[in-house]
Amino acid sequence: MIGITINDRYRLGAEIDQGGMGTVFRAHDDVIERDVAVKLMTGARLGTEGRSLLLVKAQAVAKLKHPNIVTVYYAGEFEDQPYLVMEYIQGVTLTE
Repeated sequence: MIGITINDRYRLGAEIDQGGMGTVFRAHDDVIERDVAVKLMTGARLGTEGRSLLLVKAQAVAKLKHPNIVTVYYAGEFEDQPYLVMEYIQGVTLTE
């Protein structure tokens, strides 16, 4: 997926991590020129109810401001696949 641009804005780079809910990529927001993290959700596993819940959770987290919580910038869909755009924080993973 590297090099794909989501919604003419978020250009995907290297894969950061993969889990049960989806895959996180380092990306670049071409509109406001900043690095972000994009999490592409595994849409088939979410279903309609899960997609609605994901949006509600994204809206709730987007309202929070705390140094230990990543900032959520946007939630949307790309080719019928839900995604979240979040603050990119460079560092090590929790397992590292």
